[in-house]
Amino acid sequence: MNKKEVNRVEVLNLMRRLVGFFITLIILIIIKAIVVKLPSMDATVFEHISIAGIASAIISIIIIGMVLVFGQDIAVRTARILPAYPEATQLLNTLFILIAIIIAYSAFDGLLVPFLAKIELTWLYPVLFLLIAILPVYRITALLFTSSGKIADLFMGERQAAAAGDTVVCSSCGNRVPDAKFCSHCGKELVRQEVSPITCRQCGAKLNPGTKFCVNCGAAVAPEDAALRICPACNSSVEPGDEFCSNCGTRIS
Repeated sequence: MNKKEVNRVEVLNLMRRLVGFFITLIILIIIKAIVVKLPSMDATVFEHISIAGIASAIISIIIIGMVLVFGQDIAVRTARILPAYPEATQLLNTLFILIAIIIAYSAFDGLLVPFLAKIELTWLYPVLFLLIAILPVYRITALLFTSSGKIADLFMGERQAAAAGDTVVCSSCGNRVPDAKFCSHCGKELVRQEVSPITCRQCGAKLNPGTKFCVNCGAAVAPEDAALRICPACNSSVEPGDEFCSNCGTRIS
């Protein structure tokens, strides 16, 4: 199984995890809505705290824990799919932490606000959660700002490079990627292939393809040798008459 097929499997597994997460989340939300409406669930346990409120808080804690665990799992899977963008792990982890904070703000509002209202500190509840949310919001903003170039490369880099002709074929995964030090698809270092020079039949000197006369002895270079061309994508030698590179399949103009 090559790298492209492995990535396809990883993407399919990621989609399955997403579908499973949303189905589980919907089921928990439905259970929460049903539980709080059951008979006698509105009975007060302590002052304003009801059985329904306690049950709702417990289910909300389960949802928050599931969101945090799922965020870590998705971050790891995304890192495998996008090895050229390692910041995706921190970005997704922080994003799911922010989602968990928002869920917690909504879930515990009914339990904590009445207590704070008695001491006239209702404003403390939103301010407290705002302070907690500042750090993940800052981290998300900083990661997006500092890695904006990589994000643009992920979506447009390969297409722009292909249009400009600055592409090579990665020897590890076989994909056409921008000409750089590392493959943007699999993250492996791109290995440049050395072009074998042609040899003068008279004196054996090594000559560059396209040379008409030997720089050492002045002998004329055979037309079939001089006609050797270089593939613009992978720099391999191309035989006379070939319309496509035998190494990477690039059309030779």
